[in-house]
Amino acid sequence: MKKRYVVAGILAAAGLICGGIAYYQYYQDAHAGQEYEKIKEKVVTEEPKKPEETKKSTVEIPIDFQTLQNMNPDIYAWIKVPGTVIDYPIVQSGTDNSYYLNHNFYGEKNAHGTIFLDESCSTEDPVLLLHGHHMKDGTMFGSLKQYRDKEFRQAHSEIFLDMGEGFDTYEVFAILQIDLTKEDYFAYEEIPKDADSLTAYLKQIRKHAVWYEQPGNEDKLLLLSTCAYGSEDERMVVAAYKK
Repeated sequence: MKKRYVVAGILAAAGLICGGIAYYQYYQDAHAGQEYEKIKEKVVTEEPKKPEETKKSTVEIPIDFQTLQNMNPDIYAWIKVPGTVIDYPIVQSGTDNSYYLNHNFYGEKNAHGTIFLDESCSTEDPVLLLHGHHMKDGTMFGSLKQYRDKEFRQAHSEIFLDMGEGFDTYEVFAILQIDLTKEDYFAYEEIPKDADSLTAYLKQIRKHAVWYEQPGNEDKLLLLSTCAYGSEDERMVVAAYKK
């Protein structure tokens, strides 16, 4: 009888722990979007100017980078994909890719992390590689999976990136699904540094793409990388070229 009470007590304690973990995750999920809404309230200096109907690729959303810099000196850029939840600051630790996997923009521990530029990238490089979690609630880079759908790609083909001098427009041209367990997987995190290596890099993008269109410009690329949800060994990558 006593043993049964002990077991029951252990199970009850385990239930409380699991419940606490679930509540903590729910709390983080519920507040992840709110954190970035508060940041936007501080740094978006005026209402976005709507593009002319005949000019799809114009968007102006003034971002106060000095305020962002004061909030976090690791600020690198701001990314926005109209019609999705992707509307976030981008950071770069410069020395440790793992830090922003589980820290938010304020440097607080958070499972959502922060969208960040790969530590090996610099502004001068022909490829900018961004990492973000594939969150179950759809935040961060959780919506990238929708790019597998043709209609979604067509409706959200443009990605806007502001590095402090206004938004540049990038056009999506490839979707990659990469299995890191394969010996011949595309090492897309090895950033090309010159024209020859960029040419080879582009060939690999085409070879490993599940969807591909010839890019209109090959001088500057933007890659958005996230885990395939439920797998630590697969990556989904959305590739875009600067227009």
